[in-house]
Amino acid sequence: QPFTQEELQKIIKAAVRAKEMRRDGQKAFRRRKLNANRNKAIVLVLLDTGIRVSECVGLRVKDVNFANGEVFIRPLHSSSKNRSRTLRLGTAALKAVWLYLSERSMDFQDDPLFLTNSNRPMTRSAISSVLERIGKGAGVEHVYPHRFRHTFAIQFLRNLGDVFTLQHALGHTDWTMTRHYSNLAKSDFSNVHRRASPVDNWRL
Repeated sequence: QPFTQEELQKIIKAAVRAKEMRRDGQKAFRRRKLNANRNKAIVLVLLDTGIRVSECVGLRVKDVNFANGEVFIRPLHSSSKNRSRTLRLGTAALKAVWLYLSERSMDFQDDPLFLTNSNRPMTRSAISSVLERIGKGAGVEHVYPHRFRHTFAIQFLRNLGDVFTLQHALGHTDWTMTRHYSNLAKSDFSNVHRRASPVDNWRL
């Protein structure tokens, strides 16, 4: 299942703030995490582009164009699985990346976009671990990279995006998975309509 809007709000909040704490006689507060800007940037980039975690790991600083809001996605080692492409980053995601990069002491264009605390390139497992911890802090189950890709695809179609653009965004070389998402979105729409139909629910 894709994330709900409520779940995503909890995830984004948990990416930035630790669990609520309360000291004697003080108002409850949530401490800002050490890697708040990085974590939020990872979450929003995955959600706003639908890229694979391997593609996220492969991002370089130079791949993000802040002037036009575009991000270049490099192909994976297996060229038969996907292709290079240029995608858009929304205002919120672009701002999150900019804030994260602004706190790093020095960046070269070929540097990895996302780094660990020891300034090493993040791996697939490192990003998965970060998201798992964020999920636990948010109280949301099954928070893993591919679920953000799934959520992007379903939400894109819910918002009347077309399947051709979705295929390009996801980097699919054939229609198999794109058709699968399209069928899921149609099924999703049918379920929503059954619950929300004014004619059926008002017994006209």
